[in-house]
Amino acid sequence: MEYVTAYFWQPQNNACSLLLQQAEERNGHQIVLACICEENTNESGCLTEALRDWFYHEVLTGRGAPHKRLQVLSGKLPVIISKAEKNQKQKETPLCGILCIGRFFCIFARESEIQMFNTRFGRAHTREILFSKKEVDIQLGVLESGVGILIGSGGLWKKADKQRSLECLMVQEISDDKGAERHLKEMCTQAQSEGAVNIAAVLLISK
Repeated sequence: MEYVTAYFWQPQNNACSLLLQQAEERNGHQIVLACICEENTNESGCLTEALRDWFYHEVLTGRGAPHKRLQVLSGKLPVIISKAEKNQKQKETPLCGILCIGRFFCIFARESEIQMFNTRFGRAHTREILFSKKEVDIQLGVLESGVGILIGSGGLWKKADKQRSLECLMVQEISDDKGAERHLKEMCTQAQSEGAVNIAAVLLISK
């Protein structure tokens, strides 16, 4: 399983921190970690920095079948998030993220939403996943080829016309990172023109 990825981060006093890490193992498995955290302290990025360190020290050094590794790693996520927030005396804030190893994925989120869509049939097949709890929620699953996952900040979703915006992404021509970046920028710029602030987004498409 290969992944096309892109991100958008609105400059100028953006309170969100964004993380996107990608690597390929010797056996060909691609690993992707993406996260958006809506910080509310001056220690912006403390959580995403903790997740970045975890990615290099534990995720990339793991061995075994992808689905078993994800089961173990997903159990550690709430602890890592809680520890990072306590170290910075940071209140619990909305966050959303995804970890993929091969075709297996783990979504982790709190007080946020994630959009999933299918790019294979030339039609708008979307699924909205809402996370309303204040505790970090974990969901495991398997991705088929041609599935897109969009994680975004609350600032994006408050102003974006979701259906129209997602249609910008559901096009067959998105075959590489540059194409994904171009279409994601179009979507976010559209939301920005509607008055959205603190925009952060990561797009991931399985191939």
